[in-house]
Amino acid sequence: MVKRRSDERGRLSAYSGPLYAALRASADKAGTLLGAVGIFLAAGLVVAALGTWIFVELAEHVQMGASQAFDDAVLRWLGAHHSTAWDNIMLEITALGTGTVVMMIVAVAALFLWHTQHKHSARLLLAAVAGNIILNGVLKLVFHRDRPTVFEWQTTAVSSSFPSGHAMS
Repeated sequence: MVKRRSDERGRLSAYSGPLYAALRASADKAGTLLGAVGIFLAAGLVVAALGTWIFVELAEHVQMGASQAFDDAVLRWLGAHHSTAWDNIMLEITALGTGTVVMMIVAVAALFLWHTQHKHSARLLLAAVAGNIILNGVLKLVFHRDRPTVFEWQTTAVSSSFPSGHAMS
């Protein structure tokens, strides 16, 4: 097998390296492109199922109100330590996660992928973002968790607080 890179991938490379090696070896043993795609899809389904399970556990925790004390404590600390400069910085950071900014970044990335002959990747990116928008909207309707009212907000949010649209994006 040809080593694909000589430098370390990061802190989790001790785990991801063997995982990728196992996936490549499985794909090599599949013998056909369709078999290799099937193996990668099965692995992706396992990862998706694990992520869904973790989200469901977190959502149950949030829905029962178990995280409310932590949320309030963090917000009280932020409220006690805020300044005009920090408020402005946080407003700018918040703006980076708005739909307009995210859609512009996705559009530029999709155009780049399209023009560099990665048309399937561009389509997958657009499909993933569209799915993200729909899923986030549906989950916000399901959970309908009010935003905390520990202090007066400087912006007006138009949707529920869970799940976080910024984190989802």
